[in-house]
Amino acid sequence: GIGRWFTAGKKGGRYLVAHMNQNILKELRQPCDAIIIGGLRGDLFTDEVIDLFRRKVEEGVGLVYVGPNRCPEKLYSLLPVEKEFRVLSQKHGEQWETTRPHPITTGVPMAELPRTRYTWYKATGEILATMGKRPLIVAQAGPGQGRIVVLAYNTAQMGSGTYSYGITPFLENVDCRFKYWEYHFSLLAKALVWAARREPPLQLKAATAELREGQPEAVLTLENPGDAVLAKAAVSLSSAYGRTEFEGSHEVNLARGQQTIRLALHEERQTRPLAGGLHLADVILRDRDGKILTWGSAALRVPETVRIGKIALDKRAYHPSDVAKATVDLAGPAGEPRPVLVRAEFTDALGRLFARREQQITVAREATATFDLPVGKPLVTSATLRVTGCLDGHPDAVGEADVITFPERFSRRGWADWHSTTSGTQTTWCPSNPG
Repeated sequence: GIGRWFTAGKKGGRYLVAHMNQNILKELRQPCDAIIIGGLRGDLFTDEVIDLFRRKVEEGVGLVYVGPNRCPEKLYSLLPVEKEFRVLSQKHGEQWETTRPHPITTGVPMAELPRTRYTWYKATGEILATMGKRPLIVAQAGPGQGRIVVLAYNTAQMGSGTYSYGITPFLENVDCRFKYWEYHFSLLAKALVWAARREPPLQLKAATAELREGQPEAVLTLENPGDAVLAKAAVSLSSAYGRTEFEGSHEVNLARGQQTIRLALHEERQTRPLAGGLHLADVILRDRDGKILTWGSAALRVPETVRIGKIALDKRAYHPSDVAKATVDLAGPAGEPRPVLVRAEFTDALGRLFARREQQITVAREATATFDLPVGKPLVTSATLRVTGCLDGHPDAVGEADVITFPERFSRRGWADWHSTTSGTQTTWCPSNPG
């Protein structure tokens, strides 16, 4: 982070806002394709730097500004948004949604990404995605030969431009277990290449995933403006809990013009169906030299007959030889009750299995399963309880919950008092045991 927070210390060791502006001027006098600004408050930039931003854009350099805030009018006049109404949204987070197909958002599973807080602007450019009713992504062509993209998600706890800065959303207390940050970076990469007019040679028009005869496939609509090309598609499928379910590759002949291709996301002779719930498909297309032609992702939701509503454990942390008591709430469909085999698997972060238990229950509208799971002797400090609801011998619903586990040497350790400073408040902690 660069700002007024980092001006203390020895005179020779300080990195000041003036140094930042000098470095920007030095770097931007060199050729570049795009500029990205991550959450910095605009009043940190000098007039000379802002004039250089405009000149570079007019010459064809792309500009991506994440969370512009507190900017002088000279800078806002360059951007596709007006001065913010509010730096930090009052609500805890809004769902991301696309408004129309666009190279920046196509191939990003926007609706599945964690809800985020945002800076509230009035858009003057084209709104490509929203958070609730507010703009999330705003784009414009110009001035001159360049393009500009503004992303409105917050990059710091108290809003963009405060305490710390970044280029990806600030998230806290988010129960999202797949690698959502990879899709944030994919979105940023798409924004950068569009702003820089360096779009991939193969245009991705649409990306979806679906079941075909019970097996998952990625479906891509592509526009090839050039000659026919032999491409290699690297594909993968992962669960909502970040577990890789399939990885593979396919050779694809891409003719000139628009076409739709289907890519299997399963082994050739696989017959076992996917568990219900969210899955994420990722595709990267490369030419014979390994150059990326395009990339994209899509969400696949497999219907669930039975749903795992909540997994609760009796404690947050466990010591050696403890027994974790788990309660699993399930919901079933309207109509006749269904027999469900509920399987609980308790593993640590190393993949070691603490315990596996199974219980046969009947699920109508609601049902509960309970398990006693011995912790044994943990070697690491975290473990995961994975619960699977099986119908007719096949997984229908999956859920996971994490807990803290204390290795034996850690659990036996005695603790002295120490002082801890958090968010500027000094607190004295006096634990005698880490539990």
